Parts: sequence; C-alpha cells; structure tokens
Amino acid sequence: MSHALFKRLGIGTSLWSVARGLARDETRYKALLAQADGPREGDRDGRGNLTQRGLVEFCKFFLERSVDQIRFMSGLLEPATLLTRMEIHIEEEVRTKRLQRGSFAVLREAVMGGEVERSKIPALTGFEERTARNVTSALVERGILTASTHRAPLRLAFPADVAERWFPNLYPASAGSRS
Repeated sequence: MSHALFKRLGIGTSLWSVARGLARDETRYKALLAQADGPREGDRDGRGNLTQRGLVEFCKFFLERSVDQIRFMSGLLEPATLLTRMEIHIEEEVRTKRLQRGSFAVLREAVMGGEVERSKIPALTGFEERTARNVTSALVERGILTASTHRAPLRLAFPADVAERWFPNLYPASAGSRS
C-alpha cells in the first residue's frame, strides 16, 4: 500500500519501491507496525485509543528505510548521467537506422517531464506531423515509450534490451554466476 500511495503522490516509479527496504529488516518492520497499533501508554501518549509513540517510531523507521532505498537506487541508476547514457545509445541506434533522428529529443522530454504530449513531438523533433509520428511509432514499437491509449501522453519505458546500456550498474557482472 505504501508503494501505491507514493506513486499516487507522484513519488517513485515502478523502478523503485520502499518494500525492498522494509523487507531487509522484516522482523523490525512487523514489530514496529504491530507496536503502532498498540493501545495508548498513559495519558501523554496521543489522544485516541492507539499509541502515538508507537506510530512515531514506525514512521521514523519507514522514512529511514525510504531514504535508504532512494540513496541505494540513486547510486545504482546514476540519474545525473542517465541522459548522457541514453543519448549515446540513441545516437548509435540512429546511425544503424534502427531509430530515426529526433528520437532522443522525445525521450529527453519524457525523462524531464515524466511524459510527453503527442502534440509536442513535431516541435521537439523539428519534423512535420507525419514524420514525427514515425519517430514516435518506432520508439513505441521498440518498447522505449509507452502509453495507456493511442492518444494518451507517452511515458518512458525500460525494455530489457536497453537496461544494460542505460543502467550499467543495475545488474552486476557477477549477478548470474554461481560461486
């Protein structure tokens, strides 16, 4: 529920979930959660039937885990250099004719704005509407952009075949090996 609430508030993405951090200390998480639902502990412990002290302790734990996971994912994804990695990759795809010129401008808008309105794509690419639509179609077919309907704004997607290029530290070289 916390992940769904965060997403509803515009915090986080499908790439990140606080659940990983909570699972790393499951015993403490469950104990603090149960403690937050405990009865008041005296006249100075909140105003309702439940303990405020327990709720505050749980909230501190939850926020600490959230910050920890943000730091972890930030180090893993290196957002400061993400656009550069994406641009290099897209330039290579354009040179090999797997994508069209103008593709990176559309992706950059999706990254920076969270989504890109289809009506903005001609201006972003510098192409007429039909050619801009071809740029968009190629990005959608490759799974790099996605939308809930054919008219909805486009959002960045992360297909498996670009994950290694865009997020080089996401899967360590030793991740698939057995020692």
